[in-house]
Parts: sequence; structure tokens; C-alpha cells
Amino acid sequence: MSRRARKELVVPEGLSEPDLKEILSAFDALDVNKDGSISKKEMKDAARMTGMNPTDKEVEEWWKAADANGDGNVSLQEYVNIMADNYVTIDLEQERMETAFKVIDKNGDGQISLQEFRAVMTFNNMFSKDEVDKLFKEVDTKGKGYIDYNDFIKNRMYEVLF
Repeated sequence: MSRRARKELVVPEGLSEPDLKEILSAFDALDVNKDGSISKKEMKDAARMTGMNPTDKEVEEWWKAADANGDGNVSLQEYVNIMADNYVTIDLEQERMETAFKVIDKNGDGQISLQEFRAVMTFNNMFSKDEVDKLFKEVDTKGKGYIDYNDFIKNRMYEVLF
């Protein structure tokens, strides 16, 4: 891809530098003939090389969303725009999960104790004490006496709060 195309690139708000680099690297890999855009064939071939076998309908849906100006190719800007939505959404989801964990982890030690869990989960009679204790045991599968961030994420506990 040309330096000019990169210089003129408008980076969508909220997209981090590391995420942009990852997107640019993916674009370079997809642009097999190095003409500065991705053709439908290049996109299909890349999908198949990664083990995906999209239907023609799936390809058309993605293509329609990606080829914003309808010229038959996906430019660098179009690719960055479509991919940025995914990255920003992932970043916001990560932020939401971290916030939910911190809300429960009152003392900030990186572990949610049964007492911390009860305090939040029984607030406003959301759950009974027995329900909370049972849920805590289900999430704390190793019987550590606390829920760490990995347990919290793996069991999708953040969805209970938000």
C-alpha cells in the first residue's frame, strides 16, 4: 500500500495505535497483488486460507458493508473504517468487564471475596443470600474462597451487573 494512502488515512475515533497497526498489517496481507485495495477474490481467498468457507450470501453481506463507495474494491480507508468498529466495540466491552469487576472488588486486591460478592449481589434484593452463595461456589470452581478476574470473565459475571 502506498505511503500516500497511509498519510491520507483518517483514523476513526477511539481506535488505539496498536489496533490500527494490527488492522494495517491485516490489510497488507489481504492485498495480495499490492494494488492498494482488496478485491472480492482476495477477500474470499483469505477467508478460505484461514479455514472459513463463507457462503456467497455472507461474502456479499460483508462486501456490501465494506465497499462503502461501491467501486468494487475495498480501499484502505474503507477497510480501516469497517474493522475499527469491531476493535472499538471489543475495547468498550473490555472496559465494561473491568469496571464490573472493580465495582465488586471493593478493597481492590484483585480478588472478589464472598463478602464483597454478597454485598453487591444482594443489594436491592437482586438475589437472596442463598442464591448468591450458590452462585459464588459455581464460579469459584477450585474452592479458593475468592473469584479472580479470570473466573469472573470465564463465567460472564459482568453480564449479571450490566
